[in-house]
Amino acid sequence: ENVIEERRVTAAEATPSYYKTSKTPQCSICDQFKKFLVKSSGSPRLLGVTLRDGNSDSKVRFNLSMYASPSATPNASQPVCLAISKSNLYLACTESDGSSPHLVSKEVTETLNTIKAGDQHDNLLFFRKETGVANNTFESVKYPGWFIS
Repeated sequence: ENVIEERRVTAAEATPSYYKTSKTPQCSICDQFKKFLVKSSGSPRLLGVTLRDGNSDSKVRFNLSMYASPSATPNASQPVCLAISKSNLYLACTESDGSSPHLVSKEVTETLNTIKAGDQHDNLLFFRKETGVANNTFESVKYPGWFIS
């Protein structure tokens, strides 16, 4: 008599890792009302401001560091980090004291060639999704459902 035992085996889900690619285009960020992110004078804060003609130099420029993940599904959104140009500051989505996630600038001095879920820099990653001609949304990887758009 042969006995066949059937068991369901599921693969342990590996911690997602993201690896920096060579592309790093530059961009600025504005909302649907054309309010651009600008630096607040005398403060590390960023503000959303409608710029008048000739004030485009006030826009904060971002280096858009692109990442790839071996575990990504085809047609997945592009993982990116948004670094403020000519600085060590990155946009990060974070929460404190159980509050809702919010956007902050975070200083990073080391090179971010690899970011793993659960490490100290995973809040710097956003999924970039193109939503039209030159329009993008950025969804926090660590906090799904929280967007820069």
